[in-house]
Amino acid sequence: YALFAEVVSRLAETGELPPHADPTRTAKAIALFVEGLAIHVVMSAPVASASWQREFAREQVRRLVTG
Repeated sequence: YALFAEVVSRLAETGELPPHADPTRTAKAIALFVEGLAIHVVMSAPVASASWQREFAREQVRRLVTG
């Protein structure tokens, strides 16, 4: 979480995070998403390729950051 909080804080400082976005909430949401994806990968047979999972993760994090 600390890494995500630091990155999101930087985005807020540079104006790359929308003004209405809460940096703490955004960082927590990213951490929960990544943790959930990691648990899925470890606990079950992958339903998608690693490259698809990476792209999906990038898309979701972009959505969380841009609102």
